[in-house]
Amino acid sequence: MNSKPGLLANRIGDRLAELNWELKEFASRHDITYEHGRRILRGLSLPSRSLLRLISLTLDLSFEEMERLARMDDMRNRYGDVLTDFMRRDPSLSPIESAWASLTDEHRQEAVRMVQEWAESDRRVSVTRMVSETA
Repeated sequence: MNSKPGLLANRIGDRLAELNWELKEFASRHDITYEHGRRILRGLSLPSRSLLRLISLTLDLSFEEMERLARMDDMRNRYGDVLTDFMRRDPSLSPIESAWASLTDEHRQEAVRMVQEWAESDRRVSVTRMVSETA
């Protein structure tokens, strides 16, 4: 398993924070040991499908979304950067992708707008540099 919390762990952790639940409460409500709950929240272990269904129900989260996040984490844990390379994705975007599921639609739109503005600014600087170097 990867030592960094994955998408699923981040999503569960965010929801627990919203509900003001401690790890102890999370574990007891799902009839799991404190240690197993800790491993799930640290991204060191993925819950079984039945436990994931219970977690989704208890935390009022979409089971389909949670299952997708769990599959993505499982693939990342199994294949690491090989999968990223195969999909032709930039590995430096991984921290952004991990946080993306936790953002509201408004914050996602703002993030996209900011990145687009930075890209446009960088393009202008690059063109200005090229023009001054040829002059």
